[in-house]
Amino acid sequence: MPEVIKINIAELLTLCSDLGLAQTLRSRGGQHRNRQALDFQKDLATNTRGFQGEAAFKLWTDWQYIPPLKWLKLDGLGREDFSNEHVCIDVKATSQAHYSLMEYRAHIRPHWIYVLASTEELPVVNIRGFCTGLELRMAPQRRYGGMVIGDLGVPHGLKPHELNQDFEELLAHIRGERKLPESA
Repeated sequence: MPEVIKINIAELLTLCSDLGLAQTLRSRGGQHRNRQALDFQKDLATNTRGFQGEAAFKLWTDWQYIPPLKWLKLDGLGREDFSNEHVCIDVKATSQAHYSLMEYRAHIRPHWIYVLASTEELPVVNIRGFCTGLELRMAPQRRYGGMVIGDLGVPHGLKPHELNQDFEELLAHIRGERKLPESA
């Protein structure tokens, strides 16, 4: 069985719900970057789940006594969720353990790290694995429901068992002890 990091965020559930609501309200009247229409309830659930995954990741990294990661989304800065002087990290949260880490090619940043978390056991969030943006960009394109959108095409995705689960390696990236590959 692959290693999964389990983080209990029970005390942060209200904060994550409030942040999810604020983000959903900010986006009212617009459209998603994949050009799908806004659906308030679905967007609220997605945004809240995203903050739950990010909160779990932040707690886990804080417990590792590593250089602190700045949680950028709380400041409304940047597209990445976390960064320090060594790395940018985007946490992707899903509602089910078997869902893949997915992103559209145009949005993949080769020098970022993408982390997959799942929330099927709330208040416990499972950190399932990670990959570099370069690895995600080279991953196969996968069709799931309505994810094929115009010029964005079919998203690239890695299934949970295809992700790197060597969390010591992830910590080495965060500490700056290991560099991301320069190019494909």
